Amino acid sequence: MFLLSEGHGGQEEYFVDRAEAPAYSLEIKGTRHTNFNDVAYLAEYPGKIMGTLGAIDGERGLTIIKDLTRAFFDKYIRGVNTGFDYLKQNNREVILRKSTE
Repeated sequence: MFLLSEGHGGQEEYFVDRAEAPAYSLEIKGTRHTNFNDVAYLAEYPGKIMGTLGAIDGERGLTIIKDLTRAFFDKYIRGVNTGFDYLKQNNREVILRKSTE
């Protein structure tokens, strides 16, 4: 699974296309690179002023990342579907860019 910030990516398609197991490329709207770490939560206001964070609420972005990552691992490592399919299809901020399923 590749989680991408808005407007980035492309290189991951090489790996998704060649995957021998389910693979996904997901874009989270309103994010930039630094939305994928603690800056999104701890320094949201300065990060937005400096342009290093996307428009998405910091806590919301991190929640989406956490939920998708956890559900993906639950499904493909633990063998328990805790809602990965629902999360990737029914979340207004998530764009499914490419999938092998």
